Amino acid sequence: MELIFTIAGAIISLAFIIIGFFLVRTIKQIDDTRKELSNTELKLAVLENDHNNKHFALGQQMSSLTDAVRENTQELKEFKEVMFRKYMD
Repeated sequence: MELIFTIAGAIISLAFIIIGFFLVRTIKQIDDTRKELSNTELKLAVLENDHNNKHFALGQQMSSLTDAVRENTQELKEFKEVMFRKYMD
């Protein structure tokens, strides 16, 4: 009877060792995944901030460009009127 308990104990111990091995490995993978997630979140935050800054800067440049086009259009109209008057005289 003791031999059966010894064999059963050895089998159960071996099962616990195998389960423990895979459990430790799984926990290590989870920790690595958490670290990678943290790094990815930081990189994403940097990219979002960069995107927002570039979008804001492009908006300002487009606004400046639109104003410059309006000014040039007005100057061209005035120039056209001056030239028209000059040739009509």
